[in-house]
Amino acid sequence: MAPEIQAKFSTYPLEAQRQLEYVRGLIFTVAAENALGTIEETLKWGEASYRVKGGSTIRIDWKAKTPAVIQIYFHCQTSLVGY
Repeated sequence: MAPEIQAKFSTYPLEAQRQLEYVRGLIFTVAAENALGTIEETLKWGEASYRVKGGSTIRIDWKAKTPAVIQIYFHCQTSLVGY
């Protein structure tokens, strides 16, 4: 895990950390299973961001104003998720 992502996650409640790490693992698993190449892992807009070359960015985060959930953000015109 990129150090800046680890530092960000460590500020969250343990359950949020666990869920975010699970989703992060799914992102890496799906990328590997589909031979999508190396994942760029960075912070964008203060949120964990994942992208493969030529692909759409996925961002994940937890917000204090909605503490019971984590968020997963996709570009609105991506084909990563169905309607």
